[in-house]
Amino acid sequence: MLAGAVLGMAAAPVTAASPHAPSPPDQFTLPAPTGHRPVGTVSMHLAKFWADQRGPKLQLKLAGAAHGTFLDFAVLLPQAARVLDIPPEDVAKAAGTIEGERAAAVVRAYVNAYFDQYLRHRHSALLDGPSSRYPEVKFTP
Repeated sequence: MLAGAVLGMAAAPVTAASPHAPSPPDQFTLPAPTGHRPVGTVSMHLAKFWADQRGPKLQLKLAGAAHGTFLDFAVLLPQAARVLDIPPEDVAKAAGTIEGERAAAVVRAYVNAYFDQYLRHRHSALLDGPSSRYPEVKFTP
């Protein structure tokens, strides 16, 4: 469901696990680390992919995020770094500067809101725009 590829995190379309499950939505959510700009071929493929999506789209940026922020890595690396003498700048490069527990809470909130809205058909105001509860999340076009 969540992938930490070039984009940081992507919630892919959900396929129905049983014939009784609701039809999957035709949407993608593509949050990415702040300042991340795919380059070269990846950028061209992402632009085409994004333009080809027919359903509602949502792209979010998480301030202080890096590739590893969207993994358990963000919580575990800072703890391991103290024991393994990994310099803080290396931790920040890999896991971002946002505190790991906070990053996990933000990701959990937005993924839950996404599933609530599009799978359970329960409106989630969190997906409507910026939230004072999560000021580190920016909505982008």
